[in-house]
Amino acid sequence: MFDELPDLLIKERPLLVLPSLAMKIGVSQAMLLQTLSTLTQTQGETIDDESWLRISNQELHTWLPFWNLSTVRDNLDKLEARKYLMITHFGNGHYDPTNWYHINTDGLNGILLADEMED
Repeated sequence: MFDELPDLLIKERPLLVLPSLAMKIGVSQAMLLQTLSTLTQTQGETIDDESWLRISNQELHTWLPFWNLSTVRDNLDKLEARKYLMITHFGNGHYDPTNWYHINTDGLNGILLADEMED
């Protein structure tokens, strides 16, 4: 079914939104989390056996240009508060505003599995 994607309306990098995740945590946070996941898979680094992504808020904003920078930050804060995302600095010093992100897949799988058990 998804082996071949249809032609896009315009030549532009598409964003993914997973419907079940969007229903559970909201469209904006699901879109941001999937973007972070995609970037982690392509640009991430393994630290202590976990995948982490080092990216600035400004660079992340280029992936989601329809949001302003404060919306990106707000959604990152919400994901961290809900324990779906870990945000830290790995010794970059106080002068480097670049964050490191790790997606808590166990936490996400837990909320999605809880829904399946209710069905």
